[in-house]
Amino acid sequence: MNNQANKNLTASISEAGIDSNASDEMIHGADRVCSICNRRASDHVDMDHPWQAPHILVIVGCGKSKLDHAAPAADLYTGGLFRAARGWAEANGTNWLIASAKCGLVSPDTQLEPYDRTLVGLSREYRRQWGAWAQRDLSRYINKHGCPDRIIILAGKAYI
Repeated sequence: MNNQANKNLTASISEAGIDSNASDEMIHGADRVCSICNRRASDHVDMDHPWQAPHILVIVGCGKSKLDHAAPAADLYTGGLFRAARGWAEANGTNWLIASAKCGLVSPDTQLEPYDRTLVGLSREYRRQWGAWAQRDLSRYINKHGCPDRIIILAGKAYI
């Protein structure tokens, strides 16, 4: 794990005034298990077979602050909390997606136009529709990349 990315994310969460009750295990991960033999990674002293790192998907919530022109989703959002979460995701995840209030779950390289929308305060029907989009997008991700061993969500309550 990248300690600097963890520190940046923790600092940004504190600056944003978000109460983080995430356990150390959620942030740093439990002792990983080998997908070949189901032993803990720390038990691999003999290295009788290659270690396969876990498939970790990180979903990062979008942000209000954006560029004023179209850009890849990873670059469109400019706020400090998004940048810190992005840094953590890039350092610790196998892959990462962005939870966009307008588009559902998008890959970081998806070209997006700036928009002004958040799930907070939108109708229950829109949030249900957004959930269906997110479920569809997650299914597409799994069909392409396989089922992740762990999904970590770095987003506000409305996006979960």
